[in-house]
Amino acid sequence: FGAAAFVQTGLPSRSSEGAKAGGHGRNRTGVHGFAVRCVTTPPRGHSGVFARAHAPNAIYEGIACFNSLPMLAFRPVLSQNAASLQLPCKEMMTDFEAARRMMVDGQVRTADVTDLRVITAMLEVPRERFVPAESAGLAYVDLDLPVGAGKGGARKLLKPMVLGKLIQAAELKATDRVLDAGCATGYSSAILAQIAGEVVALEQDSDLARRATESLRGAGNVQVVAGDLKAGWPPGAPYDAILLGGATEVDPDALLGQLADGGRLLCVLGGGPGAKATLYRKSDDGIGVRPIFDARAAVLPGFSKQPAFAF
Repeated sequence: FGAAAFVQTGLPSRSSEGAKAGGHGRNRTGVHGFAVRCVTTPPRGHSGVFARAHAPNAIYEGIACFNSLPMLAFRPVLSQNAASLQLPCKEMMTDFEAARRMMVDGQVRTADVTDLRVITAMLEVPRERFVPAESAGLAYVDLDLPVGAGKGGARKLLKPMVLGKLIQAAELKATDRVLDAGCATGYSSAILAQIAGEVVALEQDSDLARRATESLRGAGNVQVVAGDLKAGWPPGAPYDAILLGGATEVDPDALLGQLADGGRLLCVLGGGPGAKATLYRKSDDGIGVRPIFDARAAVLPGFSKQPAFAF
């Protein structure tokens, strides 16, 4: 997948220190076992590794770790003539099922996601099928994964932890009708479809909508529709729950108007460091709102705050 490749190699020195201490050890979240040895974010000092991995003068090697194999990390393996390097296909294979378990155990469960329906859905839905082929090896990394660049800017899938916590906060029932606004390639819709009764997957980018339709083929309770994200999908209203697949810098008033009585809307509110995952709830008294946890996400097209007029 581009210049970042997963290969098996010897254990890094930091992992051998853990072995000397006795077994896999414990990380600061208290997780035991292979999750301790499987790091899902770039190492300290390499925060831009995924972007730099595709630079013509640098290649980073991904070291896959599943069970007792080496830990997931990235290190430079070639500083020049990167374009001439060819890696054997067999060495670039990733065990997606193991990576999926690692994602759930290391990112989702440790973030206080305890709803077994959410956990089961995230264990069953193959996230690699909802990302570009060249990014499949990064499908389970702890980041907002780019999936396209439409007219409104780059589009990304929510981090698994953020998505899991938002869906859990929605308190879905098996009979609920859900609008997934900004479904992108359909991964969040696939998760929702495992829990709710009916899902309307709304996407305004034509290419993403096509990919969502293809990826969700066979899911009988999901309908993919194309339209303006900010306007929602009135033909399917009212909804018991609405998930906004990204951040908004303004209150999503049009979407709030499509909630049923008792309906919930989940989103990331804010586009900067102070952004919060937020729960809106409709009741007889109006719309209540409360922040539920710190989170950041890419602002969806149409949901940016208009710049203030300045002299």
